[in-house]
Amino acid sequence: MGLLNTSVTIYIIGKDLFKVLKEKCGKNFNSFTSEKITLIPGDISHEDLGIKDCNLVQEMLNEVDVMVNLAATTNFDERYDVALGLNTFEAKFLANFAKKCVKLKVLDHVSTAYVSGEKTGLILENSYSMKKPLMVF
Repeated sequence: MGLLNTSVTIYIIGKDLFKVLKEKCGKNFNSFTSEKITLIPGDISHEDLGIKDCNLVQEMLNEVDVMVNLAATTNFDERYDVALGLNTFEAKFLANFAKKCVKLKVLDHVSTAYVSGEKTGLILENSYSMKKPLMVF
């Protein structure tokens, strides 16, 4: 079915996703974005995703049912303070916001390339059940 054939509203905080959408939509990009995407000036390094418009925050808290977080650094030589901010604190602010979204069904967090601790072999990821409380740091 795909995004082009659905009646969803997409809220985007971030600029790099537009490159991907433009490639996927091709010549339909302008009509797709004007109908389905709401651009939001924000910054996930702040509470409420840095969104200043209180009405928009409330709308999102009432309507968002899927969140995808792609904000992370995968640079393994990153300065510690930068990596900690991007991969930990920003994820915490997003999780805090997600906990307040009354219709949220999925919070998909994409982070660095790999972490396996001391395990070896094939390490499977399991989906998190929303029936359990969302624990935040």
